[in-house]
Amino acid sequence: MGLGQGISTYAHAPSQPSSAAAPRIAANVYLTDPGAVQSMVDLVRAEIRPIDIPVNNAGSCPPVPWQDTDEAAWNYSLDVNLTARCPPCHAVTPGLIQRRWELIVDIGSVNARAGRTHLVAYSTAKAGLLGLTRSLAGELGPYGVCVNMVMPGSSPPRQRTPDPARRPAAARGPATSPPAVLLPPTRASVCVVGDFLHARQGPICVPAPA
Repeated sequence: MGLGQGISTYAHAPSQPSSAAAPRIAANVYLTDPGAVQSMVDLVRAEIRPIDIPVNNAGSCPPVPWQDTDEAAWNYSLDVNLTARCPPCHAVTPGLIQRRWELIVDIGSVNARAGRTHLVAYSTAKAGLLGLTRSLAGELGPYGVCVNMVMPGSSPPRQRTPDPARRPAAARGPATSPPAVLLPPTRASVCVVGDFLHARQGPICVPAPA
């Protein structure tokens, strides 16, 4: 992944039957470039519809020992994991405020609260993202826009025994669980503002707005 680069995809098809494929747009965008991000948002609006639930998911976490974390490594981590979230939020904010019932989801990390060795810059950026999420929630909440964070974490190591049949049930089966996070865009769910949710295992699912 290049500096600030991310693949952004948006799909929405409220009028189509469930068996039909939803329209999609994939855009290769440098998220630290406000002009490129605005062009992406304009393209989605023109080709499909305005964005209702933007999910800030781009990131990178190469392990670097603290002694080797020079200025370039530090700036890279903050640019990709924190600064790159600002242009997308800026680009979609006017439309979200206009519709007055929308949701911004930031994908953070448990390292924002716990920290981790060899990921000092990454953990610092994620802690900053938590501050951004809560601050934006305070500013945009009065307009009906909720801003929350999902904080994925690594799965605990599986117990190894000679006989697979004797393993605990939680230690058997596929490596990933069913979707760990479901954020339905209902009036009740958007009462949660500026909060974070830990997701220890499994994919994260955010459905298209109904």
